[in-house]
Amino acid sequence: MSVQFKFFWISAQNSSTIENELNNFLSTVHVLKVQKEFVNNGSDSHFCILVEYIKSDNTNNTFKKNYTSKKKIDYREVLSPDDFSLYDKIRNWRKTTAQKEAVQLYTILTNEQMAQIAQKRIKTLNGLKEVDGLGDTRIKKYGNEMISIVNNESKNTEKSTT
Repeated sequence: MSVQFKFFWISAQNSSTIENELNNFLSTVHVLKVQKEFVNNGSDSHFCILVEYIKSDNTNNTFKKNYTSKKKIDYREVLSPDDFSLYDKIRNWRKTTAQKEAVQLYTILTNEQMAQIAQKRIKTLNGLKEVDGLGDTRIKKYGNEMISIVNNESKNTEKSTT
């Protein structure tokens, strides 16, 4: 499975044929990214569209098996109440951070990574290295904030039990 690219030029004056071709194409692939640009060239003005995609072969659903067959996990059911409380705080931080940076949530932390941090109560940068798929770059960028959340939650938990 490899990423591929396809270009479309859609005339600003007569677009129906190419629009149908584009729509038919899009219905047969998994689109990763679309870039579009309007080229103003008088009567020859057109839209240039670049589609980055992965083939969706119905007989070989490799993409679906690898990316969409994971069952959704309800971490409220899987984690203890204390662990879920920490997980929720990490999740809220992730959402705010993703919005500030205009990135997808999972580029900061996946749900599985947040659950590991919550369950293990990781309080050091070295501890974060043990989280599956969490590399040095994200640890350097977000590690101190994640550790701070864990430490604050641990302090709150200790206060409530004393």
